[in-house]
Amino acid sequence: MTQPSILSPLGADPHECGYCKSGRDTSISYGAWAHNLTCDDYQALIDRGWRRSGKYLYKPLMHKTCCPQYTIKLDALAFRPSKQHRQVLNKLRRFLDGEWVPAAADRVLGGDAGGGEGPEPGHNADVPAVAPVKEDKAVVVTKKRRTEPAADQQAPVVATAAVEPQQNLSHGPSRGGKKHAALATKDAPPKPPKPPKNTPFDLDHAIADLVGKQHRKHSFRTTLEPASFTDAKFALYKKYQIAIHHDPPAKVTPRGFERFLIDSPLSSPGKVARSSSTTSPLVGSVTPVAQPRFGSFHLCYYLDTQLIAVSVIDLLPLCVSAVYFFYDPDFSFLSLGKVSAMVEMRLARDERRALPNRVVERESDRMKWYYMGYYLHKCQKMVYKAQFRPSFLLDPASYVWVPYEEAVGVLDEAVDGFTTLVELRVSRKTAPKGLGERVVEEEEADRLWIYEDGYVVPLKEFDDQETRPFVVECAALMDAETAAHTVFTPR
Repeated sequence: MTQPSILSPLGADPHECGYCKSGRDTSISYGAWAHNLTCDDYQALIDRGWRRSGKYLYKPLMHKTCCPQYTIKLDALAFRPSKQHRQVLNKLRRFLDGEWVPAAADRVLGGDAGGGEGPEPGHNADVPAVAPVKEDKAVVVTKKRRTEPAADQQAPVVATAAVEPQQNLSHGPSRGGKKHAALATKDAPPKPPKPPKNTPFDLDHAIADLVGKQHRKHSFRTTLEPASFTDAKFALYKKYQIAIHHDPPAKVTPRGFERFLIDSPLSSPGKVARSSSTTSPLVGSVTPVAQPRFGSFHLCYYLDTQLIAVSVIDLLPLCVSAVYFFYDPDFSFLSLGKVSAMVEMRLARDERRALPNRVVERESDRMKWYYMGYYLHKCQKMVYKAQFRPSFLLDPASYVWVPYEEAVGVLDEAVDGFTTLVELRVSRKTAPKGLGERVVEEEEADRLWIYEDGYVVPLKEFDDQETRPFVVECAALMDAETAAHTVFTPR
């Protein structure tokens, strides 16, 4: 039996803002520690503005924080690429075919690691400015008193794609000279014909044309695997954090990497076998594999045999949710942040195609969406998110989704940096104290579950009354259904 979601409410957390660098505790979010979290419950939480960093859950208090963060999602099925998006994919294709070799690539392929044309933003701007407050403690609970211990949840066994050791990329033709190169060119298979101009863009075809295609100067492939630690991933993460975020090398540690991008509270409901006909090329193999339908994953990007980027993602009932993206700064010229966003959209489509038709017919939103984290209207690092259409922003009061084209005008007119997106609109000055909170009546509060001495009891039977307001405060920031079956722990 799957454990219920188990949360420890932590309360409001003022800290220095990672966006405006105010130097003061002006960024305010509500935090909770997730010992366990079902994917259905996390889907409900992100639809009310929550996100996770490792096992730490946080929800910006929008009318109080200095830089309001609006949850943004994209309709992956209806994605309309801009000219820039098509150019990014075409640029990568030309590089793989050897038709385009920028100076930065020449330096990298020649062994000089100092190349690059400046950082390319990825979906990595959702990091809270405060680290998770404590280590996780194992909690196993049951909803009725009994003497025998509850059965531990059995972690699913997953076929993990092996990360290949990093090697130098191809350095071009050997010393055989022009004659050898001419013969090699003669024997090479003919290039596929280019599509005619004005051909409608097809995301599935465009990604498939890049991933795993043979007979190119460079190969480009991806593997989807459960979130896990490898030396190659950590080395890439450390290089990225130092070069892009200017972290001191001593502070980029293996344990910090694990807590941030490997540890996850998400529990998977089980395995789903994939047939060869529905296996995505993103998985890196056409052989049938069994893997969790939902949970936390690493989508790894390889150029030839070298790991050059990793997308940390959650697969949830309705979406692919981007958690973080890091890449080799030496390959900034490939615009990997934008490429990865489109690859993740394709993954959402593949996951949807793998669902039985009856599921899609009954629940039309299943794996339809691509969540890109938070959108900050005045932050230049967030501009790329707004360029993906059709996208929607979450109203922080009513929790309805507003098309970006409608929301952007409202945000432009916000005099103090914050506004709700639907009528009646409020600003910081006019927002009620409990903006975005539900009213939790006494009767509902009495029925909330709380963990006590190895058992779960209704809140009304819990002896410590000082805990009650903290539990009720957390429940008020969740929808009623999710709060009703979540188990809370004392503060």
